[in-house]
Amino acid sequence: MVNKNEKSIRSVASSFLFNEYVVKNVVFELNDNFQQSDSIDLDFKLDTDFYLNEQEDQAMVLLRCVIFDDYEQKNYPFYINIEIVGSFSLNGDFSSEEIVDLCRLNATAVLFPYLRAFVSNLTSLAGVPNLILPTVNISKLLED
Repeated sequence: MVNKNEKSIRSVASSFLFNEYVVKNVVFELNDNFQQSDSIDLDFKLDTDFYLNEQEDQAMVLLRCVIFDDYEQKNYPFYINIEIVGSFSLNGDFSSEEIVDLCRLNATAVLFPYLRAFVSNLTSLAGVPNLILPTVNISKLLED
């Protein structure tokens, strides 16, 4: 028996589909002059960019993350610059504003957990203290 309040997967499925992602670029630099202090405030920035192929209803979204920029001057233990690219399909009619929101906000929210996991694995394998980026409110983070 089906509950009247239950919805089929098809009725709630997104029209913005995640296909795949790839790590495009990674830079990891260790600060040989790092002086251990009591605590280190996490300093990271996210940025997105996207390319839309309207003929094929495809979007390529680039998510950039810089962790501990100016690491030598600010006495951070290392520097990471990572770029991941996600491929998305658009099924349906969207306004230009909707496409920008989907690519900037939704795609970033989809890609960010992959970036977090990569950073965690990278730092744990690099022999430095494991860094786990916090979960974030993507809308607020990208407001600037």
